[in-house]
Parts: sequence; structure tokens; C-alpha cells
Amino acid sequence: MNLVITRETLLKPLQDMISIADKKHTMPILTNIFCKVEGQKLQLKASDLETEILADATIEKKSNDGEVTVPARKLIEIIKNLPQTSEIQISQESENKVMVKANKSRFILSSLDPNSFPKMESDLGSNCFSISQSSLLKSIRKVQFAMAHNDVRYFLNGTLWEIEGNIFRTVATDGHRMAMTELTIDSSTVKNLQIIVPRKAIIELQKFISNTDDMVTIHVGSNHFMVQLPNYTFTSKLIDGRYPDYNRVIPQENHKRLVANLIDF
Repeated sequence: MNLVITRETLLKPLQDMISIADKKHTMPILTNIFCKVEGQKLQLKASDLETEILADATIEKKSNDGEVTVPARKLIEIIKNLPQTSEIQISQESENKVMVKANKSRFILSSLDPNSFPKMESDLGSNCFSISQSSLLKSIRKVQFAMAHNDVRYFLNGTLWEIEGNIFRTVATDGHRMAMTELTIDSSTVKNLQIIVPRKAIIELQKFISNTDDMVTIHVGSNHFMVQLPNYTFTSKLIDGRYPDYNRVIPQENHKRLVANLIDF
């Protein structure tokens, strides 16, 4: 494998996925970034067995197809310290060596067998719906503060995503407080759905969603969900459990309401 790519094109996706790869794993391969070159397309992948991030980048110069894995932390530290206008060449020197060249610098990094890099479940069924990135981002941010953290009631350590008809609802609670928000969606192949998205996935997902009207497609399987963005594919395990009936704690006959100016309040 051999590719030449600009610093800025490579740095952005690496920064977005480094938190997944830069951990103490029992499997050494998970501290690496999986790199695959096919034509003018570079695909980067990071995984911790619960969450997987795929990022696509365009290679502007001629490259040779192939697959390698590169230590994530070492690679990003090298690239961050290069001048902004640098062109980076990454080439496979042997089965366990990868060379990174930029300007007059040369770095030899160890590499592990790319075939041993884990793959997440890809069969997610036909359940899917679409929502704008800005709407999804607002829904997440409005309720995430109420998520539980390391609660023994594991189903509270995440956010409930629910679809009823054309209503998309997000709910989070730690047993002491609860937040809920809902909005209308136009495109959905499912009319009734409840999934619990883990806390880690909620936090990581916000790195890839922008505050724009661009649409994002969400596929839901029995144990996983996948979010497809223009240059990213985000896959995560779901929390297996039954979320409590949040409607029981919402007063139905409460007529006492306070309306106040937001800034003054």
C-alpha cells in the first residue's frame, strides 16, 4: 500500500476517532487505526468492540491499493507537528512496518495484521429513518445532561430514542431528573421503535454531527445502530434492556405553568 495525502485531509478524521483507538485495550490491534486504500479513496476505521467509526477521505494523487494498520496515537502526534501545507506519504515497507514521510522527515511505525482488525455487525435490517443533522444534534444536547453515569440500572446509562408514527422522541433520566424532547420526522420505514443508545455513543456521535440541514440516515438492528453521515459511518451497540415508562412521572393534570423571558430567567 502506498498513498500521498495532504495533512489537513488526514488530520481531521484522525482527531475525530482518536478517542476510540487511544485507550488501554486488551487487544493490541484496537490501539491501531485501520487504513484501506482503494482507487482515490482512503477509508480509516477505529473500533473498541462496542463502537466503530469509519471515515472516508479523498486521495488527490496516485496511490497503490492495500490495507495496513498504524498506531493511532503515534500517527496523529506525527501529523499534528507537521506544517499545515505538508504532503504525507504513507507506505507499507513490510508485513509489520509502515513508513510515514513528510518533507525531510521519515518515521517507521510498527504495523499489525489488518485481517485481525475486528468488524462490527453489518446486517442491520430494514428499519431506518432520516433526520437533519441540526435536529438530531439539538435533540441529543437537550436531554444528555440527565443521563445516568455508571448506574447499576444499566438501561439508564444512555438515552432512549423512540419513534411513534412520525414523532421522534429522545428521553434521558438518572432516576432523579428527566428530560424529554420530540420533533417531527418525514422519512421513516418504521412507525414504532424504542432503542437505548449508550452514553459513550451519545458523546462520540456529537463529534461528527454538524449544525446543518444536511440529512443523516439512521439504521437500527436488533443489537446495533448505524448513523450514516456524508463522510462518516458511526456504528454502536445498543443497551439491551427495557426503558422505564417515563410517561408515569409526567403530571397529566398540572395546570400551573410559569412563562418567563429566557434571558431574564
